[in-house]
Amino acid sequence: MTNIRIGLIGFGSWARKAYAPALISDQDIEIVAVAARTDQTHLAAREILGTGFQSYTDYNTLLERDDIDAVMIGMPSDSGTDTAQATINADKHVFFEPPLEDSPLTEKLLDQAAKSDRVFHADLELRYLPCVDTLLKITELQDFGTVQFIHVSLENDWAHHWDLDEAELTRMVTGLSTWYIDPIDLLVGHAAQTVQIVGAEHQVGHARLSFKDGVEGQWQFNLRSTNEFSVKMKVTGEHGEIQADLLSGECHWNIGSSLNSGTSSCLQPVLGFVGMQESVRAFLAAIRGEKPTQSGPGVYSRIHNTIKALGKSQTSNTETTVE
Repeated sequence: MTNIRIGLIGFGSWARKAYAPALISDQDIEIVAVAARTDQTHLAAREILGTGFQSYTDYNTLLERDDIDAVMIGMPSDSGTDTAQATINADKHVFFEPPLEDSPLTEKLLDQAAKSDRVFHADLELRYLPCVDTLLKITELQDFGTVQFIHVSLENDWAHHWDLDEAELTRMVTGLSTWYIDPIDLLVGHAAQTVQIVGAEHQVGHARLSFKDGVEGQWQFNLRSTNEFSVKMKVTGEHGEIQADLLSGECHWNIGSSLNSGTSSCLQPVLGFVGMQESVRAFLAAIRGEKPTQSGPGVYSRIHNTIKALGKSQTSNTETTVE
C-alpha cells in the first residue's frame, strides 16, 4: 500500500498541533474524513486541512466508509476505548492516545486487537525517539553487560497549570506514568512483577518497578518544579552507564574506561511533543508493511497492566503485583 486514506476522529488542539502537520508532510496520505461534534471544530479543520474531506458529527458514520484505511483518534481518554473498539470492529487500522480506561471493555479490545491483522498503534512517543533507539543499541553491546537499573525523570510545573482538584491531580499522575514507564518497558522487554508509587497525591515522588530478572526501574516525577521542563533517562549496566536528555537528544555513556557522547535529535519541528512525528511515521510505515509497530497491543497491554497496578498501589500505599 502506498496511498493511505485517513479518517480523523476528534480535531481538538492535540490533533491540530500533532496529527495534522505530521500527516500533511506525507505526500502519500489523504485525509478524507473528520468526525467532530461542533461546527467550530469542523471550521478549524477546513482552515488547516482545506476542503477535500467529508465532515461527520457521528464517528460511526465515518467508520462505515469502505474507502478509509486508517483512523487516528484524538478523543479524551474517557471515550478513547469505545472509539478504538468501534474502529477495530470496522476493520480499520487504529492510532490512539493512551491511557485507555481500566475496564473489561479495554481487556476485550486489546485481546481483539492482538488477533487482528490491522495495525493497532498506541501513541507512545518517547519509545520512537532516535536518542532512545541509540540508548537501546548501546545496552545491547556485549561490553555494556546486563542492564541493572533504568531511571526516567520528569520535571515541570504542570500541576500549577492544570485546572484540576487534588483527587484529579493524583489520578493524572498515574495516567502520565504511561509515557514515562514505557522507555523502561522498551529496554527490559517484558512486564514488571511488582510496582509501587509514592507521592502521587503531592505530584512529587517516584514509581518503582521490579522485574523477574533483578532489573529495577524508576520513574521520578516533580510536577511542581520551578525549574525548566526536562525529561531525562539513565541506564546502568554491569560495566557501564548511559545518560540521555530526551528533549535535546544528547547522550553520554561510558563502557569500562571508554567515554563517548553524541546527539540523536528528534524530527523538527516538534509537533506537540518530542517523538510525535516519529510515532506517526511509524504508524504509517506499519500500515505500508515496511516495519511492525513498536507500540502494538502486546506492548500496550503490558503498560496498561502496569498502570492498573500503580493505581492500586496509590490507593493501598503498598507494593502491588502486576497482573
